Amino acid sequence: MKRNYLMRALSVEMEHEQITQGELAFRCGITQTSVWRLSRGQARPTPETLKAITHCWRDSAANVRILVAHLRDEIATAGYDPESAVCFVLPDGSAAPGHKDLDTIRRYIHDPDVADLISSIAELVERGAGHRPYLAAEDDEPSAAAETLPPYTT
Repeated sequence: MKRNYLMRALSVEMEHEQITQGELAFRCGITQTSVWRLSRGQARPTPETLKAITHCWRDSAANVRILVAHLRDEIATAGYDPESAVCFVLPDGSAAPGHKDLDTIRRYIHDPDVADLISSIAELVERGAGHRPYLAAEDDEPSAAAETLPPYTT
C-alpha cells in the first residue's frame, strides 16, 4: 500500500505527544502490530480500530485530524481527489484555498445515502472534537417516563 494520509497523521501525532507505537497501542487497546501496520500504510483500519485511534489522543483536535486523514484516504480509494473533496480550515478559521467540497455536497445532498453519510461523518467529527452530538427536538428535554411509574411495593 502506498504512503497515505492516515500513516502521516499517526506519525505526526505520535511525535507531537512523544509516544511510541507500543504506547499508542496500549491507549487504543489494539496490538502494537496493528499500529505498526497502520503507521506503515500496510493496512486499513477496521471500524473498531478507527474508533479507538480517533478517541485516544489527549488533544481532541488530534482525534479529528486522525479521522480526517482516514476520510481523505477513503476518498482517494474511491477514485476522487481528496484535496478538492474535503474542506480544510486553516488555524485562523479561514477555508483553505482551492477546495470545492460544498459544491460537491450541494450536487449530491438530495441522495439519501449521501445525506446519511454526511450526517454520520459530522457526528463522528463532533464526537472526536469532544462535542456533544446534536439532539433531535424530542430529545431536548429529559423523559418523564420515570415519573409515571407506580410506586414500588413488596
